[in-house]
Amino acid sequence: MAVIIKHKESGEEFIVIGSGFAATDYAGRTKIEPHENEKERYPLLCVCNKKGNIGWVYSDEYKVVLVDGETPREIYEPRIKRVSVLEDDDD
Repeated sequence: MAVIIKHKESGEEFIVIGSGFAATDYAGRTKIEPHENEKERYPLLCVCNKKGNIGWVYSDEYKVVLVDGETPREIYEPRIKRVSVLEDDDD
């Protein structure tokens, strides 16, 4: 499944490879201090650009443009129509 995202400000597009939720700076930590600070956790997406370069981006700065060649609206609309047809079928 290919997911294409677009940066909300710049418009640059990327392919989503995966996601994560635990980027922490461990500099200065000891083995006695294993717990992550909640303030150090960030929702991230692993992405690649058109050249195949891989990197991590903050998910809240992006929106989904395509999933397998369809827009999110194209994916959701048939489901919404199906649900409304089923709800109208009370007779």
